[in-house]
Amino acid sequence: MSSIPWDDPDEEQGNIVHSPCFIVEISSPYTYARDQGIKIKVYQECQTIQEFMLIDTEFPKVQLYRRERHNRWSSYLFNAGDEVELASLGARFPVIGLYKKTRLAKGNAQ
Repeated sequence: MSSIPWDDPDEEQGNIVHSPCFIVEISSPYTYARDQGIKIKVYQECQTIQEFMLIDTEFPKVQLYRRERHNRWSSYLFNAGDEVELASLGARFPVIGLYKKTRLAKGNAQ
């Protein structure tokens, strides 16, 4: 898991981020059920998290969850030819870029 802190980096203690605004999970076949179940609930309950992303290891696809108005969550599915926009970070990137130098990128070259 990777996260981007919402709080002041000077307030961090060691490798612990207390108030992340964005989290990334690499979801393998072994962790898929847990990532799609309990982790989604935990992340949605954390008030500082604005977006979290699950990256698939079997197919070039990304599931993005975004906190919208009135604390509602939207889910977006992106495939190899799509571009992901992370509103919480003001960043955009192609999905296939996440798979650069992997076996999944070779079969989906753009």
